[in-house]
Amino acid sequence: MSKRDPMSIDAALRHIPYGVHIVTTHSSQGDHGLTASWVMQVSKSPPMIAVALQKESRSAVAVSAAGAFAVNLLGVRDVTMAEKFFTPVDRFGAPPQPVVSRGVLELPLLGEAIGWLECQVRQQWETGDHTLFLGEVVAAELKRDDVPLTTIAAGMGYGGAKA
Repeated sequence: MSKRDPMSIDAALRHIPYGVHIVTTHSSQGDHGLTASWVMQVSKSPPMIAVALQKESRSAVAVSAAGAFAVNLLGVRDVTMAEKFFTPVDRFGAPPQPVVSRGVLELPLLGEAIGWLECQVRQQWETGDHTLFLGEVVAAELKRDDVPLTTIAAGMGYGGAKA
């Protein structure tokens, strides 16, 4: 028999595997970035992805204002970088500082990532405690072929938290 209690629901939801990525954007306050695991492709033509970010986070507000975001793709050896962008520190200024380049949308792209997708926000919706951003991929690069970092492989839960 199915259980409706929140602890059973949370335990079951933790068994859905996700990739671990770093979503970045730029606003008048500077560069923003956070570890995100709720990222998925939703269309091949045109290429589109969806990203869910906590509604009240500075990064979600910055993505909404900028109308653009980048998904920096991480490999299995990038757990330390994922952890840094999960913790509440100056993610771009605190040592070790990430190597940052700018893409076609002038978004921060992380040099340590295995690749990235630059996206223009096409739509956004409030979905409970998150904002769902639908982004059209306008540029991408895969710098090296690597096994993607996943929540299960990294021992992480939602957004990069230790499971």
